[in-house]
Amino acid sequence: MREENNAIANIKQNPSYFFNYAKRFLKKCSPIGPLVTPEGEMKEDPEEICKLLAEQYQSVFSEPEETKKIIDPGTFFNSPQISEDPTTLKNIEFSEQDIIAAIEELKPNSAPGPDGIPTNVIIKCKDALARPFEDVKLLQEDLGRVYDWAKENNMTFNGDKFQLLRSGTNHEILNNTYLVTSDNQTIDTSPHAKCLGVYLSDDGTFKHHIEQTIKKTRRIAG
Repeated sequence: MREENNAIANIKQNPSYFFNYAKRFLKKCSPIGPLVTPEGEMKEDPEEICKLLAEQYQSVFSEPEETKKIIDPGTFFNSPQISEDPTTLKNIEFSEQDIIAAIEELKPNSAPGPDGIPTNVIIKCKDALARPFEDVKLLQEDLGRVYDWAKENNMTFNGDKFQLLRSGTNHEILNNTYLVTSDNQTIDTSPHAKCLGVYLSDDGTFKHHIEQTIKKTRRIAG
């Protein structure tokens, strides 16, 4: 034990000593002891022990049926033929009733999920939750159509013409909200969108928008 501790403690100063110490254990192997044959004979000769182990190993497996023998294992690695009408995620349809039925299958005593909402609350609010989920599905379908249209017409994303509009009283969220495009372009938040004529105040109201509109009106009116 002392030799082992010394080898470990001085591994950086004397790595050769550590590896020589470890090699001594790698060279050691426990031989298979004497085995008894089914007839009750004791076998100690290594060759006889090896033969006896091989016979016992082979006796565990039975001969495969001719019809189940694998002649060409390559068939297991071939890609399956895609049918003319494959089922994808876009083909899956669900309704509000499907969502309600799925929520009803939850056990009341189940642990909350990553959102931390208790299961009892989800079950009691199932009717109110079903509608937004259906809206999300419809929105996702619209986004899918827009993406397909943009891809077919060779449309590309232009970060210089994109603005991230963010409003609210929580400045911590406001200051830490941003988008990163596929080409690693960072788009920070903005309290206004000039192209839409929208100006939002820090408190989430349109007070700043109203003030800017009044100033513009006064300049026009003289």
